[in-house]
Amino acid sequence: MEYALYSKNLRKFYEYFEEDVTTAKECAERLGVAIPSIADELHLGRFDICLNAPVSLQESKGVFVDNAIYTNPNGHEPQSLQSHFETGDHGKVIIRAYPVKGHTWNEEEMEAVKIFSLNVFFMCGRARLIEMMESSIVTDNSTGVCNQSGFIRYACELMAKTGLQDYHSLRFNIKNFRIVAKRIKNGRVPEVFRAYGKVIDRFLGNKGKIATLGGDNFVALVKDEIVDEFLDFLGAVPVGLTDTEEPIILSARVGVYDNKLGDNISAIMDYIDVAVATAKNTNQDVVYFKPEMLEKVLHNKAVMASFPDALANKEFVVYYQPKVSVREEELCGCEALVRWLQNGEIVPPMEFIPVLEENGAVCDLDFYVLETVCETIDDWTKREIKPVKVSVNFSKQHLKNRGVADRIIAIIDKYGVEHSLIEIELTEMSGYEDFDNLGAFVNKMRTSGIGISIDDFGTGYSSLNMLTELDVDVVKLDRSLTKCVESEYSKTKLLLLNIVDMVHKLNYKALAEGVETDEQLRFLRNIGCSMVQGFLYDMPMPKSEFEKRLTGQITYKG
Repeated sequence: MEYALYSKNLRKFYEYFEEDVTTAKECAERLGVAIPSIADELHLGRFDICLNAPVSLQESKGVFVDNAIYTNPNGHEPQSLQSHFETGDHGKVIIRAYPVKGHTWNEEEMEAVKIFSLNVFFMCGRARLIEMMESSIVTDNSTGVCNQSGFIRYACELMAKTGLQDYHSLRFNIKNFRIVAKRIKNGRVPEVFRAYGKVIDRFLGNKGKIATLGGDNFVALVKDEIVDEFLDFLGAVPVGLTDTEEPIILSARVGVYDNKLGDNISAIMDYIDVAVATAKNTNQDVVYFKPEMLEKVLHNKAVMASFPDALANKEFVVYYQPKVSVREEELCGCEALVRWLQNGEIVPPMEFIPVLEENGAVCDLDFYVLETVCETIDDWTKREIKPVKVSVNFSKQHLKNRGVADRIIAIIDKYGVEHSLIEIELTEMSGYEDFDNLGAFVNKMRTSGIGISIDDFGTGYSSLNMLTELDVDVVKLDRSLTKCVESEYSKTKLLLLNIVDMVHKLNYKALAEGVETDEQLRFLRNIGCSMVQGFLYDMPMPKSEFEKRLTGQITYKG
């Protein structure tokens, strides 16, 4: 028999592949249906494909399959004709073709079978390549679960079929993961993410879908019937890196939205973003989305949009709140506090400071305040008004910048201000862990003659660490401690007494914030607190009003 490049049977075989084949499994199934059309012409009794692919980003455990694609009902001879190929990822493919029972291939027939096997290899390779490319588009290589694109595609397909109203959408991140990461040696954090994703994917099964947004941030669609169980599970997910190691228990902070009929995926993603942000800001484990949360998001966006122009136009005004020595009842310093004068009205700090803190823009505002303070002290000096030490708030976000200390010094020197008149007050320090970096900053300030104070002491688990690790000037006691001293049976009194005693023994000064009543002042005086700050003496005030305290027109004695 003389073989040609083309035959009617071969054409019939290829007709089965006129529609694109996009997965290796689909290709194998299509071959099983198509090969009978050409089996008689090739005298095929059996046709097998064996794939052995190595571990890769797409295949975390590698691939080994050995499939009998076609078996002739008339049987086959035991001896096979094998064709060996190598894939682009250095895998091995062996195609075994067996002649039909009672037939022996001649040289020409064997050559035809080899060419057919080569064509099959190309067809399967193309399908596998398409599948891998498609997988890489929708799968995150580091975790092995869906990426955001894959998640949105899945959600849109589900929406088109049945809608999402029978599902809850969740966004979650691992709580305190930076602390967890420090316990994990040898750069094994990606292994933790991969194992975490697999454990959750296994839990959800066919009742949900998990995807990663990068790092320790994940989203999921979860059937209503298991959402409560799933939320409990996220509270303590056991992640084992090896069979011999104790599993790491990871808990998550979660934002949840109960999907409604007609919701679109874009809005859903916004809702769970808002919910998880609220959970983080309010230190809650689980927060369900509420419509009023969107108002806050719109407010935050408006703040960030108007902030650059407001800073350039000097809409931010520095107010000064006096600090008073407890024993002498004299002005001994002040804190510079910023106010936003927008359209003739004062915007309360809590409406913009947390927003700027969250977005990192607070650093620009802190330097603006420092420059304004230095300019003011320079003005007082020129007018022969004796200044007091002014504390300026600096967010812990500045500590990411190794040059922050030099910039502070440069601004102070620009106005010729004595370093002893400036105190840098470190704010929002609860949970800060990089004590090496923090210590270097504090030491640079201290050696330059610039004071350092820690704000809100008594909140957060890291406060005691800061006292032992850092050499500061002033420890500011959180107003929550001051408020509790009026309770007759308050344990806070004992706590406050011991904190002040400890602060003094460490050669620091103690300043109590939020002092509003004579009873609070008496208690603080009796336990030896050095300074107080609060409405009992004065509220934050403009520069012109504060100057009356500097010049002695208004005093605090009596």
